[in-house]
Amino acid sequence: MAEVDASPSLVAPPANRPVGFKHILVAVDDSSVSAEGLRWAVALAERFGSLVSLLQVVDPASSSNRFAPALLALTEKNAEPAANEQLCGLARERIPAAHRGDTLLRVGRPASEIVTAARDAKADLLVLSAQTSEGRRHPPHEATARQIVRRAPCPTLIVRETVKLSQWPGPAAFASTLWKRIFLPVDLSDTSRRLLGLASSLAEPGRTSITLLYTPALYENRTPDGTKQQSLLRAQTPVQLVHRLSAWASPYVATEVELNVVPEIGMPAAEVIALLAARARTDLILASRRAASWWRQLIEGRMVEQLLRIASCSVLTLPDATRGDLPCL
Repeated sequence: MAEVDASPSLVAPPANRPVGFKHILVAVDDSSVSAEGLRWAVALAERFGSLVSLLQVVDPASSSNRFAPALLALTEKNAEPAANEQLCGLARERIPAAHRGDTLLRVGRPASEIVTAARDAKADLLVLSAQTSEGRRHPPHEATARQIVRRAPCPTLIVRETVKLSQWPGPAAFASTLWKRIFLPVDLSDTSRRLLGLASSLAEPGRTSITLLYTPALYENRTPDGTKQQSLLRAQTPVQLVHRLSAWASPYVATEVELNVVPEIGMPAAEVIALLAARARTDLILASRRAASWWRQLIEGRMVEQLLRIASCSVLTLPDATRGDLPCL
């Protein structure tokens, strides 16, 4: 790439080690979309050499899945082994032995139990399934998924019902083409760099494209060198914007991975991001919770949670930057 006149805040540092996931925790129930989420988890495990653990949570107020009778009887003697065997059977059926982790049974409110289980298990990726609003709602349904993302201690993948793997080629074959089009809104902050590193690790050279949308002040009001996000790149023409943003991102992305830039400046609003992602025919959006006080989040709205509600594709979210770095291989 030709040399670019970029300010220090536009130059990304050398790429970190590839991001990987050692322990993937999947929340499952008896719905078809839950099965799709498990397939994605197994494919990721094949890609990164991860262990996959299953978590089943039953809400005492709901008995809409096949695990409920056994789980609700956990207080009875010898009931837990029977319930655990059901979940172990699912693990044996769906997860290759080399990637098979633990099976966890919990009774309580799904959001609270899933967040606690992810923390206790030291999972570095949590996989949930959420159906569209027109479909039936199974735990963790859409509202529960948003509650989980709000408190999750690790990256969380929300698999949408619209993602279908009807002709499942097996995890090993599918692992090389997890996503074809990854959409990433960035504001050039440290959070954006963490997300870009994750996108680069998920991208398959020659098969995956990453599309960047410059969205000032999406995560932080200032760049690491103190430059205000609102003014950075504001005066650039579309061609200059594409060129300079590509220069900022290129140290993180393998040369074989196609890197695209939306030739316009986005707004830090879920509706805008979802619309532009759909226009790019995206099948995965990467986003992060903003590191801000609770009252500021209340005033500004929770962008990531809104994105989960309206996005037409899967969404992979990160906790805010105050919760530590991503796991590395």
